[in-house]
Amino acid sequence: MAHELEVWLFADRVGMLALVDGRLNFCYAPGWLSQQNAVALSTSLPLQAEPFDDRKTRPFFAGLLPEGQMRRGRHVP
Repeated sequence: MAHELEVWLFADRVGMLALVDGRLNFCYAPGWLSQQNAVALSTSLPLQAEPFDDRKTRPFFAGLLPEGQMRRGRHVP
């Protein structure tokens, strides 16, 4: 079973983060890649149409995800 999250940069959808069989992958959205002002999220994730595998994706996104109860979706304000 795959779990997917849209990745946004301010008001723009830049790609999709997916967890498939315990592995993360990221792919830039075609609409983002076609924009003249498109920028890469990181030097480790340069603009390209091909998806990035777990080895490239996990280190970048692991530092951005919430921790503890918020990561498990149990945060109550």
